[in-house]
Amino acid sequence: MNCYVCLDYTPSQSVTNIDEFVLKFCNLWYDLTMITQENFTTPLLKWYLQYQRDLPWRKTKDPYSIWVSEIMLQQTRVEAVIPYYHRFLSIFPTISSLAHAKEEELYKVWQGLGYYRRVMNMHEGANQIIKHYHGTFPTTKKEIEKIKGIGDYTSSAIASICFGEKTPAVDGNLLRIFSRVFIYKENILDTKAKKICYQTLLPLVPTEAGIFNQALMDLGATICIANGQPKCQSCPLSPICQGKNQTDILPYRMVKTKKKELDYTILLLRNHDQYVLQKRTEKGVLQNMYAFPMMEGHIPLQEVISYVEKNYGNISSLHQSFHEKHIFTHQIWNMLVFVIDITPFDTIKTWHIEDVALPTAFKKCYDHIPKE
Repeated sequence: MNCYVCLDYTPSQSVTNIDEFVLKFCNLWYDLTMITQENFTTPLLKWYLQYQRDLPWRKTKDPYSIWVSEIMLQQTRVEAVIPYYHRFLSIFPTISSLAHAKEEELYKVWQGLGYYRRVMNMHEGANQIIKHYHGTFPTTKKEIEKIKGIGDYTSSAIASICFGEKTPAVDGNLLRIFSRVFIYKENILDTKAKKICYQTLLPLVPTEAGIFNQALMDLGATICIANGQPKCQSCPLSPICQGKNQTDILPYRMVKTKKKELDYTILLLRNHDQYVLQKRTEKGVLQNMYAFPMMEGHIPLQEVISYVEKNYGNISSLHQSFHEKHIFTHQIWNMLVFVIDITPFDTIKTWHIEDVALPTAFKKCYDHIPKE
């Protein structure tokens, strides 16, 4: 008789008999007798030892270094992260150096990676470690998760790689592999999917927990890929994968909501080789970052001229206007950009662009200007 395990059942959910149990939870049941460490974990690790990617953070088990790499890899390609990883650790080699860094230093080092909230969370997290853990990185998933900006995946990755804790690191790569191997046909973006994936993989985690998670990261990045054709013929899990002929529909995702589009007028107010910049204080994207002055909506030229001369200085020349677009995670900015030379009021401060960490949305506008 096959042994089935209900992956979403907790003792508080009462059922009176096995038939009711099956009816209530059948959509979350899997026959796990065919998936074992012998036919899942062993071939996976064997494949990894032969084909693993050569990445700088794979050469250490230092939790601080792994933390830096995992945060950088969120929403950013591996190839783009590598030079930033080396530079960040050369400037902030320890938790203490990160904790004592100035905000502007962090923004400057992070410039180009985007999602600046990540580095500010790390800064706060480093100070937490100094205050609550005497500067020593915590050693368990439970404690690591208490650090600012660290969630379920990152805590599992650090705990397994650095301290050998048997905990699956569930990210998009692992969810994709899970959905195909086990033919999981519910919304993979639902929090329930992460819980089921975690519980399914937990018995398959070996003593080499860190290598197991890194192997799954590489498998998802190079073989069981999201876009394009998965390389099922090269996959070590192909013999047990129940969904290898359904990769066109797995994983299943609910249709994403359309990104909100916002119109802004961006003012590049220039005094010789310096520009007016303002720190964004409002909550939301790019909070506490430097930005060019901006106005909501696409504002006609005459209104722009009146606004600039009232608030920033006397206009000496209007050079050009153009359109630029920037796509954030949840919104799109459609920007009408004006390049204006001014003689600023005494109260208006100007900056050399290279002296500040300019977010990518505004860097696009700046880069559009012909340089002498």
